[in-house]
Amino acid sequence: MYFLNIMQKKQKIYNMENKYNKPYFSKDQNRYLDNTKVFADHWWLKDMMQPAMLQTSELSKINQRYGDFKMSTKDVLIIGTELQNYNLFCEMLENYGWQIKDSWERDLEEKHLRWYKENNNNPLIINLL
Repeated sequence: MYFLNIMQKKQKIYNMENKYNKPYFSKDQNRYLDNTKVFADHWWLKDMMQPAMLQTSELSKINQRYGDFKMSTKDVLIIGTELQNYNLFCEMLENYGWQIKDSWERDLEEKHLRWYKENNNNPLIINLL
């Protein structure tokens, strides 16, 4: 049983590593996306509706909460290869509705590269405030 759990964990890790490294041929650029050079990409995302909880202060309804939505915008820093960033964007668009308003490349700092390597060479999403 212990051996089976180790094999299952290795399989999950293997699948996670290959999730963002699946080759993609870009028809616009007429080439496969690069999966060797790591860089930092700043994504400015379009406004999104996010759930928010409101708590009432009326005496008759103490601690009653209401669900609501609020508009929010996000800036994130993505650390990864060109291919990984593309596959990550496709996943975030499909699962969370992320849309990029603008993006630009930033300088890759030594700490970003270290965090990328600590994350088994999988892309990182860093929230910027």
